[in-house]
Amino acid sequence: MAKCQRCYQEANPYVYSWYNDQRICFVCSEAEKKRSDYEECRKAEAEAVRRGDYNYRHKPNLEEADA
Repeated sequence: MAKCQRCYQEANPYVYSWYNDQRICFVCSEAEKKRSDYEECRKAEAEAVRRGDYNYRHKPNLEEADA
C-alpha cells in the first residue's frame, strides 16, 4: 500500500501535490486547496504544461510549500 509522502499515512488512492512531486493523500490534498497561493500554483503549472514543461515544480520542497 502506498503512503502519503507528506503525512506518511496510508494513501490508496493518492494524488500528486500541485506544489512538488509528492504523492499525497486526500487529506493533505484538501489542505493544499486551502492555501492562499493554491490557484496561483495551479495556473502556473498549467502555463508550464502549455510551454511543454511537464516537470514543472511550483515550490521545490515541502518546507517552502508550507511557508
